[in-house]
Amino acid sequence: MRYVELAVALGEHVEGLVFGAIDVEPRSLGREEIVAECEALLGGLDEVEDEHRQGWLAAQLRALLAIAREEQFDSFEEEVMACFGVEPRPIPEPELRAAHAALGEALPGGGPLAERYQRWLAETLIPGDQVPRVLRAVADLMQARTRELVSLPDGEALEIEVVTNERWVAFSSYLGGLRSKFLYNADLPLPAADVPFLAAHESYPGHHTEDSWKDVTLIRRGRPEFKVSLAVGIQPVIAEGIAQLATELVVDRESHDLVAGLAPAYDPEVGFRVAAGRRVLADISANLVLLQARGAGREELTEYARDWSLQPPERVEKSIRSLETRPFRGSPYCYTEGFALCKAFTGSDPARFKRLLTEQLTLEDLR
Repeated sequence: MRYVELAVALGEHVEGLVFGAIDVEPRSLGREEIVAECEALLGGLDEVEDEHRQGWLAAQLRALLAIAREEQFDSFEEEVMACFGVEPRPIPEPELRAAHAALGEALPGGGPLAERYQRWLAETLIPGDQVPRVLRAVADLMQARTRELVSLPDGEALEIEVVTNERWVAFSSYLGGLRSKFLYNADLPLPAADVPFLAAHESYPGHHTEDSWKDVTLIRRGRPEFKVSLAVGIQPVIAEGIAQLATELVVDRESHDLVAGLAPAYDPEVGFRVAAGRRVLADISANLVLLQARGAGREELTEYARDWSLQPPERVEKSIRSLETRPFRGSPYCYTEGFALCKAFTGSDPARFKRLLTEQLTLEDLR
């Protein structure tokens, strides 16, 4: 439990470091005490018999030390490697152009692509009072598919709640006892094409599924380090990689048909094709944060986000605000690099995806 206590104690000093802790009482420790205890714990990991557990804890402790020491890095790349263990690679612009081309082929009507895209988004928004019902229906479909794909722990359960005034679009909060709360931020309306992606990412077989399985296979078998979820280290890289890969495993045209049955203005054939291109553009933060690290100002960042994401002004503005207020600059690479690692590890084998959900793997295990 020392690792958990130190992580939670550092979270008292660093906003946004800890975004989930189950049955953990915070200890009041100064930064110097936290550094000393982390160093001592790291130095004693040879006593941990399981090599996967030892490697996982070592990676997490190194990230905690980088934060606790308030280290100054020579480069952004060094910062991301220290905090997350991955390289901060941008999405190549040819991939973004290909996504634009795919959207152009999928979207109805004529005129500039950004105008067509924004018009289509506006026409296919889920009415606010219908959001919980639509998310619930699609999450239930994803639950059934996940049970067939990798099985689910007996007794797991998911709540859905709509909130406002958050930096994120959606979030899965693990409550313990195999229960999670799927939170959707209604600051902006929900595009119908996003529903299957969000449901899979946050619930089945994404975050809720991983948290539930690791409660059963790790926490309950004497590995309390999973009682705390951190925003740094390899833990969020693997978690977001799993959640991103989850969408590929269970989202298909049928899931968009279900959305159309609940939102009659939505054409599932167009939506399914748009969602494929939209997925690439959703990772634009990986490029924006690199530009920001290299000195780009707000105007340049806004222009880049507008031109490549094709989003309407209010969504571009929210993405820039999120970039500016993100506690850890390297967070976007949890999604992009995590996905690449998890996809390469899993291939098309559900049994290997089940290992991601249930085992204490490191990035080296995935490479």
